[in-house]
Amino acid sequence: MNKNVKHWRQIGSISLWRYRDATKNCAGWHLFADKAGEKSLLELLQALLKATEAIQRTIQLTKPTPEILSIPNHGRAIWSPTKWLLAYDPQLDATAKWTFPPDVDPALLSIGIEFCKLLTDAVEKWSEGLNDFSIGPAYRRAKHSMRLLFW
Repeated sequence: MNKNVKHWRQIGSISLWRYRDATKNCAGWHLFADKAGEKSLLELLQALLKATEAIQRTIQLTKPTPEILSIPNHGRAIWSPTKWLLAYDPQLDATAKWTFPPDVDPALLSIGIEFCKLLTDAVEKWSEGLNDFSIGPAYRRAKHSMRLLFW
């Protein structure tokens, strides 16, 4: 296990949720974090990219508040897991891996190097103030694997 990943400790607050009766506009997992949570998630992703073997870490989640939910303002009932398991596989046969099932607790995102790099770039942009965007597989290929929306 990569030493940086092994010693990573989460700081800050991170929220992850889905809307129960999601339309195409709000389908997928929704992510919000305070500044410390953004920084912590970015540090984890950067450490994962240096890993040479498959590894996973658990992120403790905070239930999104009404204030957080007012940002995307979809107004529907939500489902929010208590933990998020981030599983990274740097092997060549998993390069384009992205699986993010819609209905497991803890939430499980399994990614390969391609999507880990995209996720790292997305979190960097997100921490710089960009929001209201998503990453993940194309909708037509994502029957059992949801996109991740940043707020």
